[in-house]
Amino acid sequence: MKRQLYVILFAMVLTFGLVRFAQALPYEFDLGSGSWVNVNGTNDALQLYAVVNPNLDNISFSLSEGESSIFKFATVGTTESWINDDDVNPKTVTARIDFDAPDQVGDIISGTSAGFTGFLSFAQGWYLTWNDPVFVETTDGLKFSIDLTDVGYYSLLWQGPAGS
Repeated sequence: MKRQLYVILFAMVLTFGLVRFAQALPYEFDLGSGSWVNVNGTNDALQLYAVVNPNLDNISFSLSEGESSIFKFATVGTTESWINDDDVNPKTVTARIDFDAPDQVGDIISGTSAGFTGFLSFAQGWYLTWNDPVFVETTDGLKFSIDLTDVGYYSLLWQGPAGS
């Protein structure tokens, strides 16, 4: 029977890089409360869980052209205690990043997650790869990119994330 793992595997990082803008610099970014990560597509394969940073709505920052900001977006982990045959099938994960400013913009980034095994299943792990960067343009001509960090976990004699 698979046991649930409560260990935080990693924190995803969201990077904003301004590509070009038409108005005065710097530009103020304010994250909204509507961000989410959907891992339902992994239910019949490598089962993941995700917890979005509850403090996102309190994060704001100013960026000038060419600058970026990095911060914790979410925690993602697996409830699997062993990588089985069904866990190696790539499945879809999606994330929405919500902004109060600029212009209540939000965008969705998709990714793929799957487990892997080797050495007679004693070497195991999983990965989450995002299809990014995503380029966003606001109604007033501001263009910027959103980039989520790809993640991989590998272990000999798999016991779940962080050996727990």
